[in-house]
Order: sequence, then structure tokens, then C-alpha cells
Amino acid sequence: NFTLPSIVPLCTNQSYLLTNTSSFDTGSNPSWEWRLNGTLVSAQQNFAALFNSPVAQEIRLKALIPGCENELIKTVTGLTTGPAVNFLANDNCQGSSVSFTNTTTGIVDAGYAWNFGDVSNSTLTNPVHNYSSPAIYQVILTASNSAGCQNSQKKPIKIYSLPQPNFSIGLPPFSCNNSPTPFQNVTPPLTDSNITAWNWQFGDTAGGTSLQKNPSYSFPVAGTFNVQLSAVSDAGCSVSVTKPVTISLSPTADFTVGPSCLNVSTKFTDLSSGGIQSRVWQIGVSSFGVPNPTNTFTSTGNFNATLNVTSANGCSNVVTKVINVPVPPALNFSVANPCSSKNTLFSDATPSAADGIVGWNWNFAGNSLTGNPAENNFDTQGTYTVKLTTTHTSGCKYTLSKNVLINPSPIAGFIASPDRGAPPLTVQFENTSQQAVNYSWKFNDKVFASSTRISPVYTFASLGDYSAELTATSAQGCSDVKSVPIKVLVPAIDLILKSFSLVNDPVTGKLKASVTILNNSNVPVGSSEIVLFLADKAVVNETVVLNLNPDQSITKTLSFSLSPNQFDFSFLCAEINSEKDFQPDNNKRCINLSNTDYVFGPYPNPTTGTVHVDWISEKSGVTRIIVYDTMGKKSYEWETTSQSGLNQAILDLEFLSTGLYYLTIETSGSKKTTRFLRQ
Repeated sequence: NFTLPSIVPLCTNQSYLLTNTSSFDTGSNPSWEWRLNGTLVSAQQNFAALFNSPVAQEIRLKALIPGCENELIKTVTGLTTGPAVNFLANDNCQGSSVSFTNTTTGIVDAGYAWNFGDVSNSTLTNPVHNYSSPAIYQVILTASNSAGCQNSQKKPIKIYSLPQPNFSIGLPPFSCNNSPTPFQNVTPPLTDSNITAWNWQFGDTAGGTSLQKNPSYSFPVAGTFNVQLSAVSDAGCSVSVTKPVTISLSPTADFTVGPSCLNVSTKFTDLSSGGIQSRVWQIGVSSFGVPNPTNTFTSTGNFNATLNVTSANGCSNVVTKVINVPVPPALNFSVANPCSSKNTLFSDATPSAADGIVGWNWNFAGNSLTGNPAENNFDTQGTYTVKLTTTHTSGCKYTLSKNVLINPSPIAGFIASPDRGAPPLTVQFENTSQQAVNYSWKFNDKVFASSTRISPVYTFASLGDYSAELTATSAQGCSDVKSVPIKVLVPAIDLILKSFSLVNDPVTGKLKASVTILNNSNVPVGSSEIVLFLADKAVVNETVVLNLNPDQSITKTLSFSLSPNQFDFSFLCAEINSEKDFQPDNNKRCINLSNTDYVFGPYPNPTTGTVHVDWISEKSGVTRIIVYDTMGKKSYEWETTSQSGLNQAILDLEFLSTGLYYLTIETSGSKKTTRFLRQ
């Protein structure tokens, strides 16, 4: 048996509970079959029937036990057409609005009634409702029409709880700039869902973010930052929290390292700033707490040096640098020309390495030089200690000392006789070298002749300036070079009488003539004749030995002598007499022995244009020379300053026409007129 609902009217599209009131033996545990209009629709004890059509509905209930069954059939009539109530809504988060979409079909002319399951109601067709607490709510929509049907539909809506994000950070040193700050996520777990995503916004100008649950973040600068944490559940519920976070100022760790060389103390200098209160160094396997430690590396390679500094606010900073200790090079150098009094060349011969050489310092028994290669001159033979110190890219310095044998050098020397003269010039070379065993001559003339004789003879055939060169070599290979110029030329004799004076002979008490002669020739001069003019009284000739090379001078005292204050002539002149002298106007000097001036006649006379005028002055003064023609007309005038002694003038009178002229010389002490003929 079963009972039909007593509700009037019974409406289509509405579920009605058919209650099973069958009787059966306890323990028989029958099974059930519900059929609606012949269709099996349920095997439950009670059946919620929904009628889709207002026509009569046949309902059958069959009860079955093993071997036995029974069935009851009832017919439901008088059904009224009612609306098919339905709606749509999604689960949502606490505090969020839920939109209900009414999908009811059929005639609803008496309105809707919503029951949201939290004592809230609405009569809107499509309401929106906000649930303040998380829970599962049974929402009922009732639709009514004028036929008396009040059909309803009930659905559960789940409202999920919101995350409650929260976080914290520790005090310094866990909250300092330029070091990782760990964020502790203390958000409590949800009971009805799981938090599946985190989003951190650290609030600094760098725009730092993270998706980790418990991130660490390094703030570039100190200050207070608004850090935001967003938590998202698997139900899509999201909540953000923003909290101010104070980041303290970290110190700045830094240091410099001196040259890091094997088995040499390396100095580390702390350059950290920011109120450093303590520091810890870790250099290789050694630890230090002093500001500027030193460490000796006993092996080569790369080593980590770490400095951790802490300031007064508890913040710390760490810097690590890789220290390279290079492999020391195998220093070596070569020696070339190890000879005394010569430039001995020293060259670095160290094999190339990664730690390249950037500087060289040499010490040659106390004499220091830099660069490579380097030259040093050892004055004497012997063994000398030479030290090379190299500076490398790493800053490391290495030293090598060697004993270097310096051999004695020969001394090249020779005499060329003669060393100048007219071609062909045959020169005898006399070798005066010392401590040499081999000789090499180069005559450097136009045919580049040479010789290996000890003292050769060579003839220079052509005019020119040549250089005879001798290279003398010792048994140890040391050499020396001597060079002498050889001039093959057209001889040009020019002897200059630089001075002429009378000197007292201490033996006889008489006066003797003293002359100083300069060889202005291009060849040596062995001797020359000196002519003394005792005014117009007498002439005395004397040959003197000079042996003067070019540009050399000599002073000679002549054998001619005079008694003091017993002169019977007014002047005394000395003149170098040389036929080949190409400039004779500098060969004569005179001494005035009276208190008047003396004027010589002009020469040559007659002349073709050039006139020489000589005069002897007692003292210096102005001298005028005037030329008149036969009519007494002045044709030429010249003025000069005379010196005490001989004065000479050369007059260019080529402009004069042929004829007889008068020449007047006016000195401070005399005036004389003479005649000359212009041809």
C-alpha cells in the first residue's frame, strides 16, 4: 500500500512524496518497484513522483520477497498544470554576491517566492543575494499561478570562507637592505577549501614580486615599504592584506687585495662603510676578525675571500671575491757582448705565462736600469752579480740573480801617416791596438777596400773625405773600433800671422821678435819663412819649423834681436812668406817704433780696379782715405777706425775711368798723398 498526497490541487511539474505504507513480516526485507505509467522509475521504499502531464497517471507499487510478490495500482486524476520551477546559481565566496537566474517555464501569474536558506527572502524574478557567512544553504524557489499551483525547487548553494592572509618578518639582520629578507606566511588554513596561490607585492620602486608561499626578497634600499600579500583559494576566493615593513640600512661590504703571490704575505684592506661594528673574514681556510688582515698563500690557484660585516643596527653585508695566486715564472735572461767598457746587452728570456710581465728592473752591481732589453757598461773585466726583478700583471714581483763574467775588451788604435794630402795619397797605418788577436780594416773609400794585416799600407786614389776604420778583436770575442778621417784634397795653404811683438830676452837683455802663427790650411805645414822689415832700412829672413796641423797655432821667438831704445828705423814688420798661400793679406803684422804714423804706397800700381792701402798707426783712431782726379775733384772717400800697428784696406775703384789719380790718407797722426794709375 502507499498513500497519495492530500494537497489540493495536485499540479504538474511538482514533486510529490508517495509514502509506502505496505505491511510485511519483520525481517523479510522486501524489495520495491515503482512504475509510473508502466515505466519502472524507482526501487526506493518511498517515491517522489513528478507528473509532467495533467492526464490521469497510473502508479504501481510492487513488493517482492524470495518466491513471493504483491502489487498495488492507483490512479491519480484531476492534475492541474503547474509551472516547471528551476533556477541557476553558482557557489561563491563569503561576502560576495550570488546571482540567481530564474529558468522557470510555464504560467506564473501569481509571482515568485525565494527562500535563500539564511532567513532571507525575495519576490524578485532574478534576485542577487550576499551571504555573510560560509556554509551550505538550501535555496527554495516557489512559483505560483492563478490555478492554485505553488510549485517549488530547492537547490544547495555553497558559500566558501575567505582566506585571512597574514605575514611577518624578523628583526635585523633579517630585515636589512641588500640582503635577503625572509617573509613568514602565517595565513591560517581554510576548513572548506584550500589556498592554492600566493601573490606578494613588496612595494619598492623596483616592483619586486613573488608567487612563493614564504619568499625571501632583497630590498635595494632601506626604508618603510607597504607589502601586500594576496591569497587565492581553490574556490576562487581571494583576499589581500597590506602591512608596512621597515627595512633597516645595511652596511656596504668591500675590500681591496694587494698582490697575491705564492708564499708572500697578501694584504687585505677593509673598505666597508656604514658604521661597522664587527667583521669576519674567511680567506681560503683561514678566518680573521681584524680590519686589515694579511694572509700567506702556500699554493697557487683560485681562492675565495669573503668579508661579512655587521653594523650597529644589527644589519650585515657580505662580499666575496676570487683571489688568484699565479704560478711563479721560471725567470731567465740572456747576455750579449759581455765585454768591459762596452754596452753589454741583457734580454729577458722568461717563458711566456698567463701572468704576463709588465715591468723589468735590472741591478748591475749597484747600477739600476728599467725596461727590456737593457744595456750596461762595465768599466773593467771581472765577475758581476746581475739581478733581474720582474713585475707582473698580478702585481707580483720575482727576482733572479746571476753571476756574469765580463771579458776584457781590446783597445783599438792606430796612427795614419799622413792623414791628408793630394791624390794619390799613400797612407801607412801603424797598428797600436792592445789585447787584440784579430784585426779588420775598412778604408771606406770609393772601392770599399779592406785588409786583415796588422799594419797595412793603402793608397787613396781619388779626392774625397774618407774614414779608415780598424776593428780589433780579442781572443774572447770582444772588439773595439777606432776610426780616423782621411782627407784626399787639393792642398790650400793659408798661414795667418795672429800676433807680432817684441819680447825681452832675459839672458841678453835684448828684444826679440815673437810671432804667433795659425795654420788655416787644409793640410799640415812643416815650416815657413818669416820676413822682418826694418822699415825701409833692411830685410831679415828666417825659416821657422812649425809642424802645424790644420787649425793649430804656435808661438815662435825669432833669433833676430834688437837693443832697447836704439832703433834707427820708425817701424818693424813681420810677414809670413809662402808662395802657395792663397790669402796673403793676413800674413803681415807691424809695430810702430816712432811717435808718427807711417803710410805705405798703394799697390798694385798701376791697377785695374782694386787698390790695397797699408799704414801703421801709433794709436787707434779715425782714418780717412780720399781719391782725387787730376783736376782736384774728389772721386772717392772712405772712413775707418785704425788700430795701433798695421792696418790694411782694400779699395774697389773699378768704377774709375783710366787715368792718373791722387790718394790721400789722413790718420790721427799723419797725412800723406800718393799717386796711382788706373789702367
